[in-house]
Amino acid sequence: MLCKRMYVTIVGLIIISLLEMGFGFSAQGAPGEDHSSSDATVAVPYENIRQLVETALTTEADEIKALKARFTALDRYKKTIDILLRAASLQQTAHANLLVEPASDLQDILQAKSDSDAVMTNLSEMMAQARDERTAAETQLARVEEQILLNQENLATIREGKSDTPITVKLIRRIETLDDLLNTEKEMLRKIVDTYEASEEKLKAAHDRLSVMEDTFDNAISKKKKEDLFKRGEPGLDAFDITRLDDYIGDLPDRIISKLNHDVQALLDKGRLRITGIILFALIILVIMFQLKRKIIQWDKDNELARHYPRRHLVLRMASRSIPLGWTAVVLYFFAFVKHLYATIAPLGIGFVVVFVWLWSRWGLDAVTFWNQTVQQKIPEPLALRLRLLMRIVRYFTLAVVFLVWLYGRTSIISTICNIVFYLILAVWSVGFNHKLNEKISKTVSATSVKRLTQIAMITIYLIPMGGLIINLSGYQAFSSYWLISWGISLSIALWSWLIFHMIREWHEHFRKSSTSAGALTGKNRPFKWFCIQISWLAWFWISLIGLIFAWYVDKTRFFINIVQLMTLSLPIGSLNINLVNLLGIAIVLLVTHVLTRI
Repeated sequence: MLCKRMYVTIVGLIIISLLEMGFGFSAQGAPGEDHSSSDATVAVPYENIRQLVETALTTEADEIKALKARFTALDRYKKTIDILLRAASLQQTAHANLLVEPASDLQDILQAKSDSDAVMTNLSEMMAQARDERTAAETQLARVEEQILLNQENLATIREGKSDTPITVKLIRRIETLDDLLNTEKEMLRKIVDTYEASEEKLKAAHDRLSVMEDTFDNAISKKKKEDLFKRGEPGLDAFDITRLDDYIGDLPDRIISKLNHDVQALLDKGRLRITGIILFALIILVIMFQLKRKIIQWDKDNELARHYPRRHLVLRMASRSIPLGWTAVVLYFFAFVKHLYATIAPLGIGFVVVFVWLWSRWGLDAVTFWNQTVQQKIPEPLALRLRLLMRIVRYFTLAVVFLVWLYGRTSIISTICNIVFYLILAVWSVGFNHKLNEKISKTVSATSVKRLTQIAMITIYLIPMGGLIINLSGYQAFSSYWLISWGISLSIALWSWLIFHMIREWHEHFRKSSTSAGALTGKNRPFKWFCIQISWLAWFWISLIGLIFAWYVDKTRFFINIVQLMTLSLPIGSLNINLVNLLGIAIVLLVTHVLTRI
């Protein structure tokens, strides 16, 4: 509409200028010319010019009415901004008090961080809206200013013609009225621009103040997790009243409905719907993961890895089966724990635990099954049977425990009893497994080193359930959960480290055999293969080490941030500053140098 208005006004002014030229020419005509004929000639373009000017006046009047209505909406917008800023300021004060309070609960801090993130997101959206509105108003203001300048130039041109006919005088007055309307519109647009600019500055200041608290929140959460780890919790077993068992069972349907309503409401909350786009992206990647899984399986078959590289075939087969679940676990972990949404959306944290335990048990089942199908040195069937039994116990018992924790919470007596029962089941399993393991080793193995390793393994198998049971009965439920989770991650890291170790060793053995074969030394790509093998050993060592550190790191959500800081931490030795990244770089440079000398 604005472009059309500009076009109408500009065309009208151009016609007026041309008409003035015509008036001047007519004034120099023959003295005896008929003036009535001249007036008739002028009347026709005057009517057209008048209509153009009147149209422009009507358009500008409508624009001013629209701007007045916009001013009313702008007043409401300013009130909304003021309310939001006051709420953000009060929330910031409350959160600051919460963070300095020693007795603050971890769940309260997590909830406060979630609320702060929601407010920051809301502030960012309001800032973007204010920026867009300000830009649109500035664009409109620039066009109005350009139109005012053009009107003034044309008016000056008309006045220089010194034509004082009634027609010209009337047109000049109407154009001056149009100019007044444009100036009024300019003032209103300037106020709109100033309002949105001021709002954007206030919103940014509030957003910056909350952003400063992000590190404070993260440090407080990390500190609280460490404190709660060694905090003796309640209730213990002495608080369990068996007579209330019927009450628990009778209350189950109503509690399930109540929890479902609460969690659905949390998922549909306006502040949480912003993650929908990321979830859709994750689902698209999940579809790609299924395609990748099929590609890996097909590549494995085409290259007959089961016959030429059985251990590589084993690793690829297990990895391909884990890709979809692994990606799902990563996405859930990011939302639940990195973004701390599990404090407000419980199904995210519960979903991650279920997916990870299912993935963990699949790794165990697949490792036992595929190892016996692929490798000549098979796991004895009595031990394999008990290992598969352990995986199924962990899988299905965890599902039941997670369901009860979802209903009654982690600190309830029901959760405590489930944990103790789980440890007792694991203890019974460890006794039977170690008995069979000791029986098989004593009959088939005579090497002292192998027997010592077996004894260490048996002690560890006893230590995991017995240690967890003692810790739990002592009242340290948080440390008991940490103990079990850390051991579970450690065992998964150990499993994959063991499998990848055998895969790299198999690759290395093939390389050595091919190096000693006739004509193999003339291959130009042999130094590159040797380099890849050495890099694989180096990567295997560092990834395994970092994985084990992650398993026992207390605040796992900040592990990768802290590990990067550790890797770049400089240790001064004389005039040199040494860090782990430099050492890794030196090792790679030495390997590359060795490769170049072999070419």
